[in-house]
Amino acid sequence: MDDSNDEKMNIYFRLMKTIPLEVKKSDTIRKVRTEFSELEGISLVNLKSLFFAGDWLEEDKNVADYDIKNGSIINIYMDSGFRTQVYLKISHIGKRITLDVDMRDTILAVKQRIQHKEGFTVCQQDLIYLGEQLNDSRTLASYNIGKSSTIYAVFRDGDDIDINVGLNTANFLP
Repeated sequence: MDDSNDEKMNIYFRLMKTIPLEVKKSDTIRKVRTEFSELEGISLVNLKSLFFAGDWLEEDKNVADYDIKNGSIINIYMDSGFRTQVYLKISHIGKRITLDVDMRDTILAVKQRIQHKEGFTVCQQDLIYLGEQLNDSRTLASYNIGKSSTIYAVFRDGDDIDINVGLNTANFLP
């Protein structure tokens, strides 16, 4: 056996972002797929196939069989989305809950799930990740929120209301 097959190298996976994984040339594609699945918290059921240079990577072959080199990018075929779990820490009561989410979910969709699960209206919720308040129209993936991430929830009193005022400027004198 060629000892150079045990030399470690980095390859990259593209899945809405580029994700590095250290592998050996002697690793089977099955092992690489499993390690990536564990790293990103993606079920092997959903992680259907890996592709490199347009070729489908067979599970029983190894990295060297496909001439995958350090820095190569592996493409992924997923089924049924980008499901994972994140944690929600409710600051004022110290409660932590688990949410099943899809990485393509908007922050608004997450807030709606929280409303259904905890009873706090969407308008009462501010979600914070890594010190940044999250915008309702962006997705979890756009904030790089992934497997086992913790999002902090701050809830405002239900008495707060938003008032929008529209002015008809045609009635003002010049």
